[in-house]
Amino acid sequence: MKAISAGNGFSYILKTDGSLWATGENGFGQLGIGTNASIDGFVQVMTDVKAMAAGEKHGLILKNDGSLWTTGDNGFGQLGDGTTTSRNTPKQIATGVASISAINQSLMIKTDGSLWAFGSNVDGQIGNGSYADCPTPVMIAADVKMASAGTYHTSFVKNDGTLWQVGANFGNFGDGTKNWATVPVKVLESVKSVAAGYLQTVIIKTDGSFWSMGRSDDGQLGNGSLEEQLSPVRLQF
Repeated sequence: MKAISAGNGFSYILKTDGSLWATGENGFGQLGIGTNASIDGFVQVMTDVKAMAAGEKHGLILKNDGSLWTTGDNGFGQLGDGTTTSRNTPKQIATGVASISAINQSLMIKTDGSLWAFGSNVDGQIGNGSYADCPTPVMIAADVKMASAGTYHTSFVKNDGTLWQVGANFGNFGDGTKNWATVPVKVLESVKSVAAGYLQTVIIKTDGSFWSMGRSDDGQLGNGSLEEQLSPVRLQF
C-alpha cells in the first residue's frame, strides 16, 4: 500500500500501482463508484492516482497528471464545481495541483505554491473574508508549502516557515487569543509542518520540536492537562 485516508464512516486505500480503492458509508456518493449504496469491502475507484483526501462525507482525488477530481457530499460546495449538488462519480475540477486536504472544507495547493479553498465557511475557515460557503475555489495565499483542513479552522505553512491560521479560534491559532479570523493571520515562525484538528493544532518546528495548542477537553494536546492552551506548548518525548 502507498497511502490511506479515512473520512466519517468510509476509507480510501491507494495501492503502489496507483489504483484507488474505497469502502464504507456511501450515502452521498463519497466512494465515487457511481452509486449511493454503502459497501463492506474495498472496490476500485480510479487508476493513476497520486494522493487522496477523505473529508467528512466527500473525497478529493489527485491524479499523477496534477488533475483534481472530487466526489460525494456537496451541500457546502466542498466539491468545488460551482454548485451544491452532490454526486457519486468523480469529476475533474482543477489542474496543476500538487497537494490536497479535506474535512468540511477542501484545500488544494497548486504547483505554483498558491493555496485555494472551497466548501464550508460557517466559521470563516475558507479565508476569503466572509462566512458564506464557497462552491468555487478561491485563492487565499501564495508561496504555501503545506496546508491542513481542521474541523472549524484551516492551518497552513509558507515556504518561509511562517504558520498562518484562519477560521474559529479557541486557542487553536496559538497566537495567545481567541480572536476568530476570516482572512489568514500569521501566528508563528520557524514551523516545518502542521496538522489542524477539532479546535486543536499541532506543529513541528524546524528544529524538530513538537508543539500543540487549543482545546484539550479530552487531553488531545498531550501535555498532561485538560486546560485549553492559547499559546503553543512544547511536548517532550
